[in-house]
This record gives sequence, structure tokens and C-alpha cells, in this order.
Amino acid sequence: MSQTTHIPTDSVLELHPHNLLNADQIDAGTTILCEEGILWLTQSNDMKDYMLEAGDSVTVDHGHKILIEAISEARVSVIHHN
Repeated sequence: MSQTTHIPTDSVLELHPHNLLNADQIDAGTTILCEEGILWLTQSNDMKDYMLEAGDSVTVDHGHKILIEAISEARVSVIHHN
């Protein structure tokens, strides 16, 4: 299942294995935190991909499109820092 959406900041999302979250725009300064499970994350204008396990996070330094795939059952928090 793939979703294309604007992810609300300060939200917690539950993803099942192989679910995709395709976010059109993530604001600079937003942190993507893997609270549970394993996530794969890629973002536009970034040559690296990220594998996040519970406790790992990535902070978006520019407004980007991102794609997140749940490798296992996962919970992800989206935290905006002012």
C-alpha cells in the first residue's frame, strides 16, 4: 500500500511491512524517528538512503519529498522543531 500525503507534524504513524509512505513535502527541521521496527527512508536531493531501527532518526535539513518503507511492523514519529 502506498500513500501520498502531507504528513502532519508531531504525529505518530503505524506502518505494516512493505507499506510505503510517500510524503510530498517535509519541512526543514522535521525529525523522522523510528520508534519501533525497521524503516527504509530516502529523500530527494540526498544521495544517501537510511535504514532506521528503533531509536534511530533523521532530521530533514531542507524541505524534501521523502519515501519511507516499513521493512517490518513499525511506528514512526514525525517531530517538527521550531
